[in-house]
Amino acid sequence: MPGSLEDKIQRYGNVADMLRNVQVGAYTYPMKPEFSNWRDEQAAWKNTAVLFDQSFHMTDVYFRGPDVLRLLSDLGVNTFKNFGKNKAKQFVACNYDGYVIGDAILFGLDDEEFSLVGRPIAPDWVAFHAETGDYDVKVVRDERSVANQGRRLTFRYQLQGPSALKIVEKAVGKYDFDTLIGGHLTRLGRREDVETQREYVTDLRREALRALAEVDQLPSWQYVHNVYGMFTNHFNRIASQVAEELLPKWKGRLAGVDFFIHNHSFIMLEALRVDWNAEPFVVLPPPSLITEGN
Repeated sequence: MPGSLEDKIQRYGNVADMLRNVQVGAYTYPMKPEFSNWRDEQAAWKNTAVLFDQSFHMTDVYFRGPDVLRLLSDLGVNTFKNFGKNKAKQFVACNYDGYVIGDAILFGLDDEEFSLVGRPIAPDWVAFHAETGDYDVKVVRDERSVANQGRRLTFRYQLQGPSALKIVEKAVGKYDFDTLIGGHLTRLGRREDVETQREYVTDLRREALRALAEVDQLPSWQYVHNVYGMFTNHFNRIASQVAEELLPKWKGRLAGVDFFIHNHSFIMLEALRVDWNAEPFVVLPPPSLITEGN
């Protein structure tokens, strides 16, 4: 039944029920899969390289004008004291009551020009306020392909994996490492960008190995009646220790590190245990304690 969003809310009476029962299906990716299977794709970015075509499925919204920083600062939970041209960060938007609207990647393209890239929720929220609020900001939309018949203002590709540089060198000749284009950056990368990321990952690995050996498993045995809960609690405690140890060093050097470092630590722990057989493994409680817990 056609109608406005308000019509639907009134018809359902409860927004949560309406969203939970919506029949739109899974999030649509407007491109055909080009990989043979998921396993080959995962093996490629880990062992050789994979070419990602990111040109179709993300909404890009550009904001230009003298009030653009004030607009973003009013709507985002992030700080913008050290943000500007040639920088990028995770942007998290909340509503008037502090509830999360959504997130996206924010790029500083120029002193008064920024773009938000990701699912359309957060960019749409910022665009709405730019167009209805007291802001001198111009909005230019580059919709994802499902919303614009495949026409895009820009295209985005990502080559990722240990063989990525070798592939580029074979295609275009010797590649100048000082002008490496890295990830989601909106400028030519520099050698120090790569070295900074390498230092960060090295720190994560060192602290994760140390924490694996030092963090006591006993406090997690209180969840012995739920093995999943016990393991999750233990590894979250390890990841928290890694994050607490590294955050003072990296806050201010990597944008959004305070938001992502716990997740990065957890992923590093999983990689060390699964891919590198890092010890010690979790020791299960004695059978008597398991019996008592049940």
